[in-house]
Amino acid sequence: MRQKIEELYVDINSNCQTVSKQASDILYGALGSTKDARDWDEIMSRQDIVSAASDQTTKLHEPYIDIQSKYERVELNYGTITRVMIAQFLVLKNKYKKVLITNLTTKSSNIIDQLNQFGRKQINLDKSIFDKIEIRNLDFDNLKIIENYLEKATM
Repeated sequence: MRQKIEELYVDINSNCQTVSKQASDILYGALGSTKDARDWDEIMSRQDIVSAASDQTTKLHEPYIDIQSKYERVELNYGTITRVMIAQFLVLKNKYKKVLITNLTTKSSNIIDQLNQFGRKQINLDKSIFDKIEIRNLDFDNLKIIENYLEKATM
């Protein structure tokens, strides 16, 4: 049964703040700079609005896990300037190669919440990203969390 926001505020046993945050995340948090082209008639017609919104968000972004590198300019002897890779980290990108999430290096529960927000278990993790790893300070623990989470989706 769906409740109106007014009913949530009146009911002291409701988890109004959680519901309000979830609604805000569904409406605004999963867009980034992308125009909202989700089918809201389809979303609102479904019994499970959260799953429907997630499905539509997946269609909107076609999200995938990638590795991003951070560089610093370094001046070598004799004035030569070069770029040196100083870090690599996991990101979530959309089909236009725009970064949606840069912070896939936090606690595992946060990572899973972020993945849920942008497409649940329909996010692509192409094993070819392993070829992009050039330095050892990548957060392999979080990569494993993401792999496990997405693999469970295909079972």
